[in-house]
Amino acid sequence: MYLQLIEKTLRNGLQALILVPEISLTPQTLGRFERRFAVPIVTLHSGLTEHQRSTNWVACYNGSAAIIIGTRSSVFAPMLRPGLIIVDEEHDISYKQQDGFRYSARDIAVIRGRWENIPVVLGSATPSLESLHNVRLGKYQLSSLPERATGAEREQYQLIDTRYSNSRTFLDKPMTDAIGKALQSGNQVLIMINRRGYAPVLYCNECQWIAPCEHCDARLTVHQKQAVLRCHHCGFQTDLPKTCANCRQHSLTPVGEGTQRIEESLNNLFTGYPVLRVDSDSTKSKHAMQNLFEQINLGKPAILVGTQLLAKGHHFAHVTMVVVLELDSGLMSSDYRSLEKIGQLIIQAGGRSGRESKKGKVFLPTAFPEHRELNLLTQKDYLEFANTLLIQRQQYGLPPFYFHGIVRAESRSKNKALQYLDSLRKATANAGSTEILGPVLPAMEKRVGYYRAQLLIVSIGRAELHRAMLQIIETAKRIKTSTVRWSLDVDPYDLY
Repeated sequence: MYLQLIEKTLRNGLQALILVPEISLTPQTLGRFERRFAVPIVTLHSGLTEHQRSTNWVACYNGSAAIIIGTRSSVFAPMLRPGLIIVDEEHDISYKQQDGFRYSARDIAVIRGRWENIPVVLGSATPSLESLHNVRLGKYQLSSLPERATGAEREQYQLIDTRYSNSRTFLDKPMTDAIGKALQSGNQVLIMINRRGYAPVLYCNECQWIAPCEHCDARLTVHQKQAVLRCHHCGFQTDLPKTCANCRQHSLTPVGEGTQRIEESLNNLFTGYPVLRVDSDSTKSKHAMQNLFEQINLGKPAILVGTQLLAKGHHFAHVTMVVVLELDSGLMSSDYRSLEKIGQLIIQAGGRSGRESKKGKVFLPTAFPEHRELNLLTQKDYLEFANTLLIQRQQYGLPPFYFHGIVRAESRSKNKALQYLDSLRKATANAGSTEILGPVLPAMEKRVGYYRAQLLIVSIGRAELHRAMLQIIETAKRIKTSTVRWSLDVDPYDLY
């Protein structure tokens, strides 16, 4: 569908802008378009040098680039003859800029398309609830593609009941047998866990001490190969200790599993097959991601282990088995978006299997095999699952039926951010259908050395929300402070 729309755009002498959620997706997208279109194509993303970005930006501006492929910020790329904008994987959180200048590239694309009077395509196998709601309202038109482009059958899903498992890891005998069978048949296996590192916790068996981050209310993650503890929130790093910092005993144990620990376990179990780890640690060098994908695409039997990077639109022709780990934390999360996120992750990861002639199967280990929404997702389809979530959102007055805005404040001094937002709240009145809640402390009060607090603005209408936010801005101008910095976020993705 994308290719046909782009071809029509090019025939009319216009430019096409294609947004992708991750830099890792640009090479395969670029390759596909270069094989199809004999026109100048440029990319825009943070992996380019300043000179490359400048050159490609000018090519967009003067119209010499017919097709532009880029990540989030590319939505602002100038086009001399704009004709089409495509947002691939429109549901992806990567399109939301969550610090500095906050914006949603998906929503900016829609607004830009309206201003420039050009079509905008939001593509996804797991559309966001906001987009599906806009379809219901008649703002968007839904085009469904129920069949895979290759004609392959949809993957099958199987819930694995872990309530009575004696194994402390996912590697119980039925699972290892299934992995071994897939490998012996000449296929590839994908195992996804959205947790990098070796283990999420370093624990003392003697005194129950857990290694904390000095700058965040978070635990340090064990990175065994580098022999370090690292905070995945602020980047703080320290050497892996040999004794407990509290009781000085040699009783430290890594607890839990990350991609590195699973990689190690699989290497020990399946010695005759390569285990390829794909996460932000293994792909730091310039060509690491490309080299890994080239090795995967050779088609030889292998086990792919990684985070959600593996689930984002990649075409793995030889993957027939997928295992998605750590589902239960998403099923039981206090975040109202968690079910939507876990549903999207399951379908996106599962969609990497069975993409050619071989059937795909997805294994979902869970202690909640009777979970209603999980069964709806795996036995029916994503749209039925999403419609159920929309009903729940409407019942509880949550987005997309209500609108949220957040005022965040942070300070080096404890309680200063909370006190500032409290004074801001007292000076700002609730107006009509808008309610201001808080201030409250987030689950992680301290992050990167700053103590944080937040106000939540809830409104039944977009215009009312904007009026309330403008009122808060005016109030903040009067209540000046040099010890607190604050920010606004409209339609926040993360309330914590």
